[in-house]
Amino acid sequence: MCDRLATAYAKHVPDIPVRLLYDQDIAEACEAHLTGSDEKLQDTKFGRKHGSQQVAIASHLRTMGLLDKKLCYIEFGAGKGGLSHCLAAATEDKAWHLLIDRETRRRKDDRLHRRQGYSRRRVDIRHLVLSGLKEELGERDIVAVGKHLCGVATDLTLRCLEKASSDGLEVRGLGVALCCHHCCTWRSYVGKTFLEDLGFNEKDFRLLVKLSSWATSGMEEASKNEAKSKVEAEAEANVETKLAVNAGLEQVEECAEQKRKREIGLFAKRLIDMGRISFVRSQGLEGRLVQYSEGGNGVGSIENILLLVERPPAPSAPPSAVGVAVAKYMTL
Repeated sequence: MCDRLATAYAKHVPDIPVRLLYDQDIAEACEAHLTGSDEKLQDTKFGRKHGSQQVAIASHLRTMGLLDKKLCYIEFGAGKGGLSHCLAAATEDKAWHLLIDRETRRRKDDRLHRRQGYSRRRVDIRHLVLSGLKEELGERDIVAVGKHLCGVATDLTLRCLEKASSDGLEVRGLGVALCCHHCCTWRSYVGKTFLEDLGFNEKDFRLLVKLSSWATSGMEEASKNEAKSKVEAEAEANVETKLAVNAGLEQVEECAEQKRKREIGLFAKRLIDMGRISFVRSQGLEGRLVQYSEGGNGVGSIENILLLVERPPAPSAPPSAVGVAVAKYMTL
């Protein structure tokens, strides 16, 4: 299975570009909303990690032309609502926001947005029908967002948006930070056709899902390498450390195995994600993956891939016969 996965990854998963965007204007707008204090996003570990990721997602939306006061942002798997808070600050608290979550959480940031057009709905995404909220959404186009939308929730979100489009709602785009691929299910997964075309069936998918957990289950690699170096240094300094040398060699093998497992886990994650890209492209949309934050450094996140979806630009109209005639006349 690992060999099949590696082959499929090499053939069908392109290099993912690194785009670490951080719009300073958005960051300052978010800081201005923080309880009226002089607190900065970078002053706390929470701000350096979660706050910076929220600003990064908003920055990507801005580059796509999806940061607009006239839009409605729907945050799927909203939790405390930090991402919606950031987007509200970036749009001067004038865009509309709908926060979706199936659990009751502390709504810490909601207190800053007690106004019409900023609301929550407690509902499982699988049961959410956005056309039933047309009165609340009004004529606003929709942008779907999510920060670390776990496994199956990403697929349910894509299906929800597909249904919304077929019901006549205008979905302008999506920006979702992906995670927890080990929570995906074959029943809800949107990329079945993509994987089946590559020869993977439901049983294979279940194994892919399990393998994906390897990508984040062995992040002690750096500390193991450090321990290995220490053992080797002690071995060179002391002729009676044969046991230590053997232990060091075992650690080398363990690190190599762990590195390979993490690689296989990443292969599984990205192949699952390419199935999602294939799905949105089948809907006539443009989809891509980018690395939007640093990974695994204590400030960034191991889960640092952003799924971006947008409508392709409208094709330019061909020149009319009159226009061609005028152009010819002007060149005479």
